[in-house]
Amino acid sequence: MDTQTNPDIKDLELAKGVTVGDYGCLLVSIYNAACEFKGSFSFNQLLENLKSMKAFDSDGILQWQAVERLLQFTHLKISPNFFRMIKFSDNPRIFWIAEIPHYSNPKLSHFVNITAFSKGVVTFFDVYDGKTKKISLDDCHSIRELYFGD
Repeated sequence: MDTQTNPDIKDLELAKGVTVGDYGCLLVSIYNAACEFKGSFSFNQLLENLKSMKAFDSDGILQWQAVERLLQFTHLKISPNFFRMIKFSDNPRIFWIAEIPHYSNPKLSHFVNITAFSKGVVTFFDVYDGKTKKISLDDCHSIRELYFGD
């Protein structure tokens, strides 16, 4: 899986003055999930396609509809009130992304790839530093289910 601090992509801009290294955790998490299903493809081309679709606002915030359309998946955002209803699956067409508290300011968010779930603990690949870490499901801001359909 790739990281937003990868020297090949970290300086690419999402919007003027906003780089992948600074705020690309969501896009890199989605890219990692898509590579699992679609096979390896160019992050740079993905970014260029999204920029041509105007998928980022001036702050570099990614618009979900554009990336869903481009990569042909649907996603469901699950908020904490509904965490107990999540049925984590090993279906190869479903990928999971967690929105967790940002390290420097817990009110902000950081997105990561979920690699396992057991007994209320989420194991994830941190797209910032490439390390495998754990967090309590209850400490997550949201969980995203990405479905790459038939």
